[in-house]
Amino acid sequence: IKDSYNILYDQVDRIQISSGKVKGVRLSSGKFIQGDVIVTAGAWSGKLLQNAGINVPIEPEKREIFITEDLKFRVKPLVIDLSSGVYFSHTLKGEIIGGIDLEYPRGFSDFSISLSSLLKFRMYVANLVKGAEGIGILRGWSGYYEMTPDHSHIMGYSENWPEGLYIDSGYSGHGMMFSPYSGKIMADLVADNKKSEFIDIFSPSRFESGKAIDEKMVI
Repeated sequence: IKDSYNILYDQVDRIQISSGKVKGVRLSSGKFIQGDVIVTAGAWSGKLLQNAGINVPIEPEKREIFITEDLKFRVKPLVIDLSSGVYFSHTLKGEIIGGIDLEYPRGFSDFSISLSSLLKFRMYVANLVKGAEGIGILRGWSGYYEMTPDHSHIMGYSENWPEGLYIDSGYSGHGMMFSPYSGKIMADLVADNKKSEFIDIFSPSRFESGKAIDEKMVI
């Protein structure tokens, strides 16, 4: 397996489709890569497919993460406070890292962090963790969740899509947990034509057929 793939660092300009089949991708460098295509472009997946004339409901949603000074007290589990929306965990070094489940607008934006979110996170952590009163915030950063209407990922293909086009994206904040198993499912599907039951459950066609999942646990 290790000799059967190449890793290229480039930007996909467009997916090329002809006569109902995917031919490959054209890169911004001008290079053309031939073969089937699996779209795993995260928050940019919807935009990439839209350029190919295919509508998939994946939108970017900005999220912010903060990390505190070292705290000697160790909080072992992941903490989620549903009343405030704050969530965090303790690193091995002792820092507390987490964010707040706020209402962020959908769409691409700058990767800045807001002072109000930082202060709220600091206040909630201080209220929940013994010894965290007056703790400082070392740094913060922002990035995108890849959101779908039912807050669940999209994987597999649609019967209406060109042959050879697949997707595995839209994880709505759950990607780190699902990715090892979903990667195996997609590999089995594309390489060996083995179709897992999850391909139908998380199919992009579910929104049109009224089979949306409506995941509630999103932080």
